[in-house]
Amino acid sequence: MKNNKNIFIIILGCLFFGGLAGWLIRGNDDHPDHEHFHVAEDGTIYTCSMHPQIRQDEPGMCPLCGMALTPLASGSGNNSPFVLEMTPEAVALSNVQLTRVKAGSGTGKVNLTGKIQTNEQRVKSLTANFGGRVDQLFVNFTGQEVRRGEKLATLYSPELVNAQKELLETAKIKERQPALYQAAKEKLRLWKISDEQISRIESSGQIQTQFDVYADVSGVVMARNVSVGDFVNRGSVMFEIVDLSSVWVILDAYESDLGAIRKGDELSFQVAAYPGKSFSGKVTYIDPVLNPDTRTVGIRAEAANRNFELKPEMFVSATIAAAQAAQTGLMIPKSAILWTGPRSVVYVQVGNREAPAFEMREIELGPRVGDDYLVFSGVEEGEQVVSNGVFAIDAAAQLSGNYSMMLRPQVKTLEVSEAFKKQLTALIQSYLPIKDGLVASNAQATQQAINPAKANLTKVDASLLEGKAGEIWNKLVSPIRSSLDKIAATSNVEEQRKQFEILSDNLIDAVEYFGVVDNTIYRQYCPMAFKDQGAYWLSGEKEIRNPYFGDMMLTCGEVKETYQPGKRVAATGGTSEGKAAPTSANAHDHSAHGAHNHSAHDHSAHAGPSASKSPRTAAMANIGKNHVHVDYAAPSVRGREIFGGLVGYGDVWVTGAHMATNISFNQDLEIGGKRIPAGKYALFTIPRADKWTLILNKNFNQHLADDYDEKEDVARWEITPVVLKESVEKLTFKVISTKGNEGKLRFAWSDRSFEVPLKSL
Repeated sequence: MKNNKNIFIIILGCLFFGGLAGWLIRGNDDHPDHEHFHVAEDGTIYTCSMHPQIRQDEPGMCPLCGMALTPLASGSGNNSPFVLEMTPEAVALSNVQLTRVKAGSGTGKVNLTGKIQTNEQRVKSLTANFGGRVDQLFVNFTGQEVRRGEKLATLYSPELVNAQKELLETAKIKERQPALYQAAKEKLRLWKISDEQISRIESSGQIQTQFDVYADVSGVVMARNVSVGDFVNRGSVMFEIVDLSSVWVILDAYESDLGAIRKGDELSFQVAAYPGKSFSGKVTYIDPVLNPDTRTVGIRAEAANRNFELKPEMFVSATIAAAQAAQTGLMIPKSAILWTGPRSVVYVQVGNREAPAFEMREIELGPRVGDDYLVFSGVEEGEQVVSNGVFAIDAAAQLSGNYSMMLRPQVKTLEVSEAFKKQLTALIQSYLPIKDGLVASNAQATQQAINPAKANLTKVDASLLEGKAGEIWNKLVSPIRSSLDKIAATSNVEEQRKQFEILSDNLIDAVEYFGVVDNTIYRQYCPMAFKDQGAYWLSGEKEIRNPYFGDMMLTCGEVKETYQPGKRVAATGGTSEGKAAPTSANAHDHSAHGAHNHSAHDHSAHAGPSASKSPRTAAMANIGKNHVHVDYAAPSVRGREIFGGLVGYGDVWVTGAHMATNISFNQDLEIGGKRIPAGKYALFTIPRADKWTLILNKNFNQHLADDYDEKEDVARWEITPVVLKESVEKLTFKVISTKGNEGKLRFAWSDRSFEVPLKSL
């Protein structure tokens, strides 16, 4: 009985503690709709070993292949897609070696190899002027040297005998038939019988049965095509004589060497037969066609050979000194360069020995100088570039989902005319006094600066732009003009500052898309503007003068970007240095200015954590066994008119900011009644006043809607959004599981919301 009582107590205890443990584990789980918006507090990022571009802030399954996600190796927390962090052990295994960038000059010297060839312009073929039999040869072997006028052979020619008879007969009647006489003499002259020989035949009255053949030039007999007793026809080549006092040096130049070689360049060369002795020549010809087998171009130089030391077919090592002026710049070793054209890639050390890190840089190459190359941009003197193991680092960058030689950031700056750049630069210069008026908190001075800016805006000629550039400018010009008008219409400094931010945002876009000339412009940032939301502006000087606070916080801010004339700007994604990440992205919010969101500006490449206005986040849930994941940037309203204002009606919108909003699922999913294959897609919308269009597009890896192509659409839906009574400050997506294998996708921002039914198949 006692034992039964003990057993009963033990059972009650197990039930109690089991229930308590279950309650503790379950916690306060209040998620009626099974919504999942989670940010890992420890900052751990999870990725797929097969698809490194997949990055989430919580464990789960890869939406592409279904494999379990694994945590990324911890590092310094650098989210830049340009920077690869490695362990010291990995660096050692990759045999990474560094070389310091140094200043130098390109002397234009190119080292080439080739061989000596005969000068084709000095080759003479000695032909028979009349047919006959070779009775004697005075050149007995190939290679024999002869001089001009030297006897080479003796011929017997029946034709020549008959011609002499005609001469003697016509000489008898030359007084009565002078034409016949002259014709007989001319016939002999055509056979290269000299006037002296003709006179001797005529005066002697004797027919000459044999005639000698003489050398026309001095040189070496390279070919003897006759022997004693041979019969030759008129025009037959008897000997080939080459003058070797001048020879050709034929060299092979690779494509990379051609830029430093010009016709007329001097060269020096050596041959193995005379060690230490140098010969000289001049480039006379560059082959216009590249040899497809050797991928080289023939370079021909002419060299004097008075002592006949240079023999045809000798190998030579040559150095060509380019005729153009030497160029100065920075020097890096050839082995450090990953070749992609004039703008190639190197990896620069940015970490230290304990925490190695390497940044991918795009460089502009100059000419080759020995084993080094001149670099005009991309690196600084004293920096260290990877000169050995660079392919191992690039491969590691690819596997980590970083930018690499094969995956490079898109360039935002477009090619436009210098005339348009000058007009835009004038507009920027007239914008600066507006900024100065706000720095002084002087509403009247700010208003007075508006008219010059509006005048320069009118002078910007949109007809100078074509295609995409024209579309972008046409969408930027409207908010620029509107903000100028609104600044001029109010004497309230704070209202002017609100409009100034919109003006600055659009002009920043214009500068990054089209570029400036003559003057350097700085993009500056204050993280405390508009209640810590942060704001940007442009300045002509590097020193901070804050237009959003004036004297209250005059020097609050920092320089985020320097726009130099001719400098290109990369179109980056939504985090620091542009890397997409599951946590907040250091990006300025320009979520939708214009068609295709071309002006949806991304200042992420240089913004700090406090500068984030459109953090990258995610919404996810399991619809049945289907893991649905939405990755998006979440801009805020911040008192702006969103739909029909910031987000234009009829424009293709990324439904967020910066990089396109993505939706992925690991099984086929029915969305709004349409079956969509498992995969990852861009989620675009076209907002209108009443109906919206929802779009799934194959190109999920694009900045804004810059590269949107309707041909890549997977599906479209017409949806009717709900007009909300209360505004939603931050753009939000939710993936909601309702019952079984059904759910819904919910969107809300500002005064609009919509839902789309989901069903796992």
